[in-house]
Amino acid sequence: MAMLHPDDEKFAQQEVLSHTSISALFNERLGLVPTRITSSENQGAFHKVYFVSLEQADGRPWSGRDVVLRIARKTIEKIKTENEMAMLAVLRASGIPVPEVVFFCSDPDNPVGYEYNCLERIPYPSLVETWVNLLPPQLDRVLDQHVDIFIKLFSINVPRNHGSLTLSGNSGPVLEETMWSLPDIHRYFNAEPYNLRDETFATLNPTGFYTTWPDYISAFLKTYHHIVSIHPVVNFLRDILEPLQRLIEVLDTAEAPWVQRLRNSPALRGRLFHRDFHFGNILSDREGTIKGIIDWEFAGIGVSFAKRSSMMRNCVGAHPQLLPLGFTKRTKKRCWELKAKP
Repeated sequence: MAMLHPDDEKFAQQEVLSHTSISALFNERLGLVPTRITSSENQGAFHKVYFVSLEQADGRPWSGRDVVLRIARKTIEKIKTENEMAMLAVLRASGIPVPEVVFFCSDPDNPVGYEYNCLERIPYPSLVETWVNLLPPQLDRVLDQHVDIFIKLFSINVPRNHGSLTLSGNSGPVLEETMWSLPDIHRYFNAEPYNLRDETFATLNPTGFYTTWPDYISAFLKTYHHIVSIHPVVNFLRDILEPLQRLIEVLDTAEAPWVQRLRNSPALRGRLFHRDFHFGNILSDREGTIKGIIDWEFAGIGVSFAKRSSMMRNCVGAHPQLLPLGFTKRTKKRCWELKAKP
């Protein structure tokens, strides 16, 4: 994929929906009228987020509650929304603290004009705001909660194929933030000066789920081979097409001993991962008790090293001088427990 384009960032900085449209949506979906609609200046790259307070009304679920409405920028249609909603259902059933789904729509052609989802608002700050004020015993507890959550994630009964989840809980197509999205495809393939108008999401990205790690890697290599063979900007790479094709064939035939080892390695079997597990997505109280984990849109089933934003990266990367003595040793001890989880 391309790096995030300035035009992509503009989406969440504009008023994607009017307050009138938002009120009509809530009236239609819940029979409730918002009493307050706000949005933060800090927005992500994939959604416009609105914070909505709902009116009190007897007998109506979600009456008087605060919720979060997320309007999806058009990037990866249907798969991303349905994967996140399926993940949240599985996670809540397993005891992971995640927001409850109020309603959603994964049809990009719905009357709103965008895919959307509405989630429970968890009324706690993120660890980004609170962790620097935690005492050493509280930091230890944050670490313990992190490891316990990862161990629980590894234990959730999901299909072990490399990919996403469907709403029915089955294996869905692979989903990665690095895939070519719809704006990228138009900008760098379909439009002038490239005029590669036959290229689509399906021709430029893997579109299935994969039973083994080599199958997953091969699927991505095939898309890279295709792009190098057609795109004038990367024609300087065409000398690698022949060896790349040979590698793909080796992975697909699975006759080489090293490929067989990769296919059968327990360390490379699929596990459920958040993939963006940083302090900004972890909500806690002022004592460091984790109350919610948000932003599961690119969660999926993958190998253990697919996880990102580790405990140490969060802490050491920001303020290493604030870590209590012995914290690094404790982190290593607990992470060995994580590594030993089958």
